[in-house]
Amino acid sequence: MRSVPAAVESDRPAQCRPCDGEPRPRTLTICSLDVMAWNLLRPWLGALVDAGYEVHIACSRTEWFEQLAACGYRMHEVRLRRRLNPLVHIAPMWALYRLMRRERFTSVNLHSPVAAAVGRVAAWLARVPLAIYVVHGFYFHDDMPSWNRRCFVALEWLLGRITDRFMFVSDEDRRTALREGIARDAARAVTIYNGVDLEAYPANCSTPQEAAEMRRGLGIPASATVVGVVGRVVREKGYLEFAEMARQVATGRSDVYFLVVGGALPSDRDGIAEEFRRRIEAAGLQERFRFTGFTDRVADYLRVMDIFTLPSYREGFPRSVLEAMSCALPVVTTCIRGCREAVVHGETGLIVPPRDGSALADAVGRLLADPELVRRMGAAGRARAERLYDQRFVQKRFVAVFQNAFAQVNVKTGLPGGRTAGRLLDIAVSGAASIVLAPLLAAIASAIRLTLRASPVFAQPRVGMNGRRFTLYKFRTMTEARDNLGRLLPDEWRLTRLGRFLRATSLDELPQLWNVLKGEMSLVGPRPLLPEYLPRYTALQRRRHEVKPGITGWAQVNGRNSLTWERKFELDVWYVDHQSLRLDARILWLTVWQALRRAGISQPGHATMPEFVGSPAPASCAK
Repeated sequence: MRSVPAAVESDRPAQCRPCDGEPRPRTLTICSLDVMAWNLLRPWLGALVDAGYEVHIACSRTEWFEQLAACGYRMHEVRLRRRLNPLVHIAPMWALYRLMRRERFTSVNLHSPVAAAVGRVAAWLARVPLAIYVVHGFYFHDDMPSWNRRCFVALEWLLGRITDRFMFVSDEDRRTALREGIARDAARAVTIYNGVDLEAYPANCSTPQEAAEMRRGLGIPASATVVGVVGRVVREKGYLEFAEMARQVATGRSDVYFLVVGGALPSDRDGIAEEFRRRIEAAGLQERFRFTGFTDRVADYLRVMDIFTLPSYREGFPRSVLEAMSCALPVVTTCIRGCREAVVHGETGLIVPPRDGSALADAVGRLLADPELVRRMGAAGRARAERLYDQRFVQKRFVAVFQNAFAQVNVKTGLPGGRTAGRLLDIAVSGAASIVLAPLLAAIASAIRLTLRASPVFAQPRVGMNGRRFTLYKFRTMTEARDNLGRLLPDEWRLTRLGRFLRATSLDELPQLWNVLKGEMSLVGPRPLLPEYLPRYTALQRRRHEVKPGITGWAQVNGRNSLTWERKFELDVWYVDHQSLRLDARILWLTVWQALRRAGISQPGHATMPEFVGSPAPASCAK
């Protein structure tokens, strides 16, 4: 829907022309659709090419795929989806992983929330040295229910752990990311803003003849005032509020026309496009509405407008607002992230509450009643666009992030391996599991509270890496029953029926996900044991503390509590000497199998394991 020139030979990136023999840094741009690369990213990617980068693009194919290829970009078709169902992203993630492993990119450049999430995980698995995420707006927003918002923030926080650099088109998003911990280092999170080609979107006063011709073509009287909107006809763009505004503004006025630049999606599941038209018809405004459908002539249609509106519910940093400001149009938009940053209320436009058609009508009515205010706000908007949003400035900021990232990281080494990569895996898996399993955790805690009348979580000191003590959390599975002398009864007497089930299925270990997130434990490693066992280890057995303890481990998938202490420690030390991400993945898979089989839950004659009292001395050392 953007106004863009057709591709010609001189527009092709430098990578299409004969190279000078020097190897170029290879970057892969990932976005959901080729239309985004064509309409929004092309100026940025062209600047990367001019800076000496070889640019590839991975996206779903629609009508712009071949045009991008004709411009010289190396295109890779990957069917990325915009849905939240995680299952539909397995195939594109695998395709991206294979592509990255085959092409050995030095960086990935990610756009749009879902594609960026899939792309970052694939890049981490493929060990691409740099993952640079351009945030065009977070999926969570101001009026989202609290629980949903926390889940999306948590997911972004996890993905932030495998992101090297952040670029934001909205400074409010940058501040949000730093406040929520999504981006941890302010030096690696910069605002570049969206940009607009000021020459492609000139001030309306500079093109009166073209505007007059466009009006005649649309059947709009030359003396009419035109209120316009640009965007897909969907609920979140505020089209129902736009219809309500039109109804109120048109009452008693016959000189106001309304221009809709955009069309309905084929998958108009909630019927907003039809509802929008019904409301227009109910107000008797069919003759004063003009619809363009999907178009790449946005700049031309902006010349027809006198007032621009964007009554959206959610935006990143809307380019349509910048384009309208560049065309010297006053902007009426909603008080949401991105919009309230682009528009200065009372100076370049007016800001109203979202989902409020009457407030939108009042603001538009104020402008209709004051032509001088329209002119003044339009001029101020053009000046602001020239000062902050000139595309050339944005291109320089975009390229500078890549140059700084490459200067600070040895891209030949890949992502950190060993413990650092293992820590990333711990955070990603335990964080995601905590979110997905939250209902199950709550149900288990409630059941324990009802049956034991005690705190559902049992805390106990354990020993971790390098002998450091920490507090381990488990679901409570035993009562506090004691004998006449106040001593706890044997484990098998205190273990409840619910506790037996939790232990048999290993569900009692789930609270340790919190220990993993805190960095005290790992998903995989030797099981953490009691502090009093420390002096009882042999020198060889003490080596089990050279790595972080785990929720599961090599001993747990090779017999669990059916093994002797000595055999368990042998397996722990073997794991220390052979630790790898591949082995960890194998152990995690075997753990699921062991839990389903409910094998090795306890030693014969014991509820779990007997106390470790030390290894017997060799016969030659016995006195």
